[in-house]
Amino acid sequence: MESTSNKGWMDFIGVKPSASKSVISVRIPSSAAFSLKAETINENITVNNLRSLKDASLSSNGGDIVFNNIGVEESLTLYAKNGDVRGSLIGSYDDFSISYDVKKGSCNLPLKEDGEKNLDVTVNNGSVNIELI
Repeated sequence: MESTSNKGWMDFIGVKPSASKSVISVRIPSSAAFSLKAETINENITVNNLRSLKDASLSSNGGDIVFNNIGVEESLTLYAKNGDVRGSLIGSYDDFSISYDVKKGSCNLPLKEDGEKNLDVTVNNGSVNIELI
């Protein structure tokens, strides 16, 4: 799914739809193995209970990235500008090579190079709190 937008006359006079009209929800079977890429500007990304992703890339400019019970076979890449990254990832620290770059925030992850899967997190003006379960 790709979102595109053409400006209409309401865009020029300051009339906008309510925030509830701008939420996109997608329901995916938790057993499906696929790649996931989600990007947003000035909104949060929330992903829950996807236990068999091949890989995932989540990027938010001006919002948080929140995920719970996510499992990846190969890699998880997270980018947040002016937002936090928090959630739970299925696996142990031994499973992942972990790299991060956090500017103006904190991170609870260790840097680690010897895992079979990759976890790469970049945050500018936000904090990282990821739990491996």
